Amino acid sequence: MIKRKCALLITSMMLAVAAPAASPALSVQAASYVQAREAVSSTLEKPANFVERNGSTYYITSSGTMKTGWIFEKGNWYYFSKKDGRMVTGWLMYGKKKYFLRKNGTMVEGPRWVTLAGKKYYFTKDGQVRAAWESSGGKWYYRDTEGNLYKNRWLAYGGKYYYLTGTGAAATGTKTIQGRKFKFGSGCELLGAVPSYVAAAAKSGGSIASYYSSASQKTTKESDSSSAQKPSETTSASQSSQTAQPSGSTGSSSSSSETETAAAKTSKAEKTSAAEITKVVGKLNDLPKSKRDFVINIAKYVRKYAPKYGIKVYSPIIAQAIHESGWGESSLSAKYHNYFGLKCGTLWTGKSVNLSTKEEYSAGTLTTIRSNFRVYDNMEQGVKGYFEFIQLARYANLKGVTNPRQYLTNIKNDGYATGSLYVDHTMALVNLYNLTQFDK
Repeated sequence: MIKRKCALLITSMMLAVAAPAASPALSVQAASYVQAREAVSSTLEKPANFVERNGSTYYITSSGTMKTGWIFEKGNWYYFSKKDGRMVTGWLMYGKKKYFLRKNGTMVEGPRWVTLAGKKYYFTKDGQVRAAWESSGGKWYYRDTEGNLYKNRWLAYGGKYYYLTGTGAAATGTKTIQGRKFKFGSGCELLGAVPSYVAAAAKSGGSIASYYSSASQKTTKESDSSSAQKPSETTSASQSSQTAQPSGSTGSSSSSSETETAAAKTSKAEKTSAAEITKVVGKLNDLPKSKRDFVINIAKYVRKYAPKYGIKVYSPIIAQAIHESGWGESSLSAKYHNYFGLKCGTLWTGKSVNLSTKEEYSAGTLTTIRSNFRVYDNMEQGVKGYFEFIQLARYANLKGVTNPRQYLTNIKNDGYATGSLYVDHTMALVNLYNLTQFDK
């Protein structure tokens, strides 16, 4: 009966949402299990700026300057060593974060499980390898960042304790461990008081968050202290970044420098927003058609509704949609048309869905929570919903702002997002894809 309850729980949790690195416990959302065998030797047409020299690849700009660090080209991330400029392949240690670059240099992205050299690793949407729960055959397992299963050991996770048996499967029901009987709940968590030696055993086994070094793998190490463009590490929900419940301080608004009358400006803006977008310029054309079309469609609706709500700049909002929804591919956006990670709050009376999300309440630390998110019927309603959402008094400083960074700074300070690098990462999208072309 216990096994049946555990199986039913796991099934319902997996159907609810796909979310990385989570626990099978009732209070924490389970990780999506996707078996994916990566083609490490996959081929890809090299971007024009990639130059081969003496068997190594370098990134050379049109002016002849060599660039290093993270480079985003044709929808993929690459890394060029800061030491000698060579394109990195294989495992990369970037600060305390671990990534994998294929033989063609492209970074492996998730969220998904990937098999490499016979071991399975969990990759987040941003390409980081994380320790994570894995569901297989109705049982739960836990793998570290080296692809190894936890076995014969206690694990502290999310404020609860678990025991991974000799096969790696999390214990359920009643289990005798070291001569003493323990009871585990339907979510595989230890029930009742936690003996001090169990807590000590879990602690001595090492932190569940960090298993980043490995003598058996060829790993490139780099510092992450000065790179301006790198895979984002914002808070996430449903395989994409999401916002915190709006709260916080207000900021100062920027005034428009236009000299037209209010009526004339409104008329001009509405006329511009109504125009169809027939072509785009810059790096947007290097993206896959699905992503390019997503940007164009989002931009169309942003330009349609922004003027009606007193918003003068469109590019940061388009970048927010890309950032929050993972190019429209997250579960929250693809299924529920919520492209901005909008939570319900106390005023929402429409449809909602309860999903797992990660928030960055303290810099560099992600906390998993569950929250109710707004549900919309289609993309247009989802974009319109964003503008209705920012009609709250705390967002009054967004009206009249014409500078993209100022807009993002204001909305971040207003409590829209918890990510410490939210403004920089979202602004990077504005610059990289020349999203200001939609402000005209």
